[in-house]
Amino acid sequence: MAARVYGQVADMRASPKIHSCYVLKEVERFKPFTTFMFTDRPIYSFHSGIPVPPHLASLSLKRFWTGDMSNARVAAELESVQPGIVLWSNDSREVPFQELLSQKYQLAYIDEANRLFVHKSIIKKVKRF
Repeated sequence: MAARVYGQVADMRASPKIHSCYVLKEVERFKPFTTFMFTDRPIYSFHSGIPVPPHLASLSLKRFWTGDMSNARVAAELESVQPGIVLWSNDSREVPFQELLSQKYQLAYIDEANRLFVHKSIIKKVKRF
């Protein structure tokens, strides 16, 4: 039993840590120029210190099933709030706000797990500094 516990602890210590991932370092560059970020993994919002818009903070399946939220409403909320940073999983899923991303955001960072989009106005501000 002690060997099993030792093995599990060793695996946990070797696993990647969210607080030290490179995408958070990229988010930190844009943090002074934004008030909100939108992400499908709220733990990144917590570690970066940038809040998610309140109406979009919890997008559970229950909200979609009951009709409280829909893909069109998510896109409309994002259009009205226009968060400075959008951090999304790097997978092949189509997002309901893809048109907004292509018009008003620029891809600032990509890796095997993440796609970081930054509002074009913020990109201009960062390039000046």
